[in-house]
Amino acid sequence: MRAAAFLLIYNMVESSARALTETILDVVGPAALPLSDLSPHLRREFLRQALRKGAQYDLIGDLDDPAHDVTRHYDPEKIFSGNVDAKAIRERLVQLGCPDVDFRVQHGINTGLLKNLRNTRNDLAHGTKSFAGVDGSAPQSLIEDTFVAALRTLRLAFNEVEGLLARNDHLK
Repeated sequence: MRAAAFLLIYNMVESSARALTETILDVVGPAALPLSDLSPHLRREFLRQALRKGAQYDLIGDLDDPAHDVTRHYDPEKIFSGNVDAKAIRERLVQLGCPDVDFRVQHGINTGLLKNLRNTRNDLAHGTKSFAGVDGSAPQSLIEDTFVAALRTLRLAFNEVEGLLARNDHLK
């Protein structure tokens, strides 16, 4: 039961971390902004995704075409691969153009709990630990503290993205 709780919390963290980017896509996509109107961070991000799909020439060829959808090659599923913790979220925010936020130092969040969450998820996913092994070693208070740390980190991350969009920092 406790191992399942860790997996649920981890899945919430990973899907929410992906949603950080989707929040920006929801603004950029419908606005049909050309790549040249976006901030350098977002231009890099969209080009990086296009390179992964081999569509960089398609994207670059339409740089100033207002009808070109720069988000069409973007796949949020390719952002994380089972290794999300506070550091990965922090790095993701910087890649998107948000200010660098140290969740532990600036906000007093025990980021070690998210690192432990990531490691527990990976151990379960790769068979290094069994569900019974995690259940026996994880006190209820650890699960609760991990959940609170995850929620606080995600709330702050979404606030950063909302601030980026409110200040129009997604534009050049």
